Amino acid sequence: MIKQGVKTMGRKGEFDESLSYLTEEGHRMYESQKKAFKKYESKFEQIKIRLPEGSRKIIQDYIDKSDKYDSVADLLRQLLEREIGVSFDYTKD
Repeated sequence: MIKQGVKTMGRKGEFDESLSYLTEEGHRMYESQKKAFKKYESKFEQIKIRLPEGSRKIIQDYIDKSDKYDSVADLLRQLLEREIGVSFDYTKD
């Protein structure tokens, strides 16, 4: 649940907390950040996979030791590109 802040801060460069939201994780997010994130997120699709417990650590350890991959997403993207033979260009607008 997202709660809108209602407390207004003072003057001299201090921010107006009423323009922000508190996320479930306790992070403060401003309307402009929320809008920018939604625009960024709309350019991507999410794919979930289910693996046995402990798989994430094994994969992350492999990535940490490897110089070929930057993240789990990068590993999966590169493997899919090789297998399917299609380039997933996530940099284009």
